[in-house]
Amino acid sequence: MKVTDYIAAFWAEQGVDTIFGYQGSSIAHMIDSIARNEQIRFVETRHEQGAAFAASAYAKAGKELGVALACSGPGALNLITGVADAFYDSVPVVFITGQVSQKEMKRNLQIRQYGFQETDIVNIVRPITKFSIRVENADDVPALLEKAVKFSLSGRPGPVLLDFPHNIQGSQIEVNCAPKNIINELNLQEGNVDGEAVSRTFEKLCRANRPVLLLGGGCHISKATQKKLELLGIPVVVSYRGKNSYDNKSTNYCGVVGVYGDRAANWCVKYSDYSLCLGTRLDGRQTAGERLQLQEKELVTVVDVDRHELDKLPDDYAKVEADAESFLIDLLRIIEKSVYNWQRWLNCVCSWRSSYPIDEEYTLTDFVNPNMLFHKMGNSLCDYAAVTTDVGQNQIWANTSFAIGLNQRLLQSCGLGAMGYSLPAAVGAYYAGFKQVISINGDGGFQMNIQELQTVQENKLPIKIFVLNNKSLGLIRDYQDKALGSRRFGSVDGFGSPNYQQIAIAYDLNYVCLSDNKHIDDVIDLLDSDEAVLIEVLISEESITAPEPTYGQSIMRQTPEITKEEWKKIEEQVSSI
Repeated sequence: MKVTDYIAAFWAEQGVDTIFGYQGSSIAHMIDSIARNEQIRFVETRHEQGAAFAASAYAKAGKELGVALACSGPGALNLITGVADAFYDSVPVVFITGQVSQKEMKRNLQIRQYGFQETDIVNIVRPITKFSIRVENADDVPALLEKAVKFSLSGRPGPVLLDFPHNIQGSQIEVNCAPKNIINELNLQEGNVDGEAVSRTFEKLCRANRPVLLLGGGCHISKATQKKLELLGIPVVVSYRGKNSYDNKSTNYCGVVGVYGDRAANWCVKYSDYSLCLGTRLDGRQTAGERLQLQEKELVTVVDVDRHELDKLPDDYAKVEADAESFLIDLLRIIEKSVYNWQRWLNCVCSWRSSYPIDEEYTLTDFVNPNMLFHKMGNSLCDYAAVTTDVGQNQIWANTSFAIGLNQRLLQSCGLGAMGYSLPAAVGAYYAGFKQVISINGDGGFQMNIQELQTVQENKLPIKIFVLNNKSLGLIRDYQDKALGSRRFGSVDGFGSPNYQQIAIAYDLNYVCLSDNKHIDDVIDLLDSDEAVLIEVLISEESITAPEPTYGQSIMRQTPEITKEEWKKIEEQVSSI
């Protein structure tokens, strides 16, 4: 059996029904076998980075595993940004690269290159993969594929890379049986949770008057678990990666934390007297490098499957190495046997959310209010909808303003923060099976992978592509105004955008321009269309991400800043609980 035919059959057996890639002579055998397999769809993107982002989003959207292909040399190197995105966001993706034939490989490390397009991609990506190897023997292929899947999915998920020399791809191997489904065989149960750690957490929670659950991307809450949390009245806040961990339309969902997060969510964490953090890294974007709570002695428990993430945290935090959701399920079994309810505290946090509605935080009146656009759009999504964002102001507006439901997804590049992510990610989300796919882009990031419009057009994908045009790199421009005396080099000066209506014509796409808030509802009506639409949204050239950090101030004091009277009222509410 030809090696690449076996590889195609292996992915089909794992349930991978779509593979993304870009053609090249060193990967041609692989793509030929995959494209001829009736159980797999091969999608040719217009750049290898697009394939990597599409495969990552395919997995982020809920599929077990993503797969992306590229040829040797520049093709493999173009995957790297997507590899890093999958690594930092803990996404299971198998990257497969072609390589020159073994007889063309250099034998002396002092020689820069022997074969055309020869590049040691294995060692280049080793720091950003869980497992990276060049296949040296055709007979090793079945075992290496199984190992790749196990590494990618087990423990803390992440990417792996297999590099296939050209001659091995075309080789014949003897196989005694068809490929087996490794995903089904994997025992993904994380084992028994430490009962003592659960009991200690329960005791701390019982003593708390103002507890909060902070969920990250490493904790996925089932519908049944969510119902139990709602009954207890515990406020739940999330990180950017945690937006998909909890139903944003739940009665105890209290927003996104962080320097660009919701006021109420940040205040909830700061004023809490016990914080239970599940599957979150507590990075600088969440905490701004500050203490998690305002009280002198913090009471914090962090549960994470990755011991290294726990080790970096302050010594006085309680650290539990465990699967976050399994830990929470065990904790709720104990709480259910007791009479505890934190509804008064939840009501307080909810009152803050209602007092500072997100669509009114954005105070600029020129052109479109992006908070209002996304708030309304979030309430109009169908049940199985996926929204992809790029990086910059558009991502911040999307996280604070979209309410993501139980069966919906907000897909984004969080840890790496890669511009150019949204459009190819929307392609991946579509092939992951979502009925409605919306791509949110800034005019900066959109131009980085604009060529994927051809992938959308050629495959007739009914994706709604929003380009928020503020004629700048808005987030950088805002920082330059605060820290660099409004010297806008590169963000405004030297930055420009094309005529997006002409771009739509070039790619044979429908085009709509939204220039004010009055016509937002008309644009929302387009979401159910069965055709792709490029929607240019005109945003103020002085756009802000309100609420946003007040330069040099605590995460508590976001702009627009509230009055002393408002602070007094908030502190009185807290002290009464």
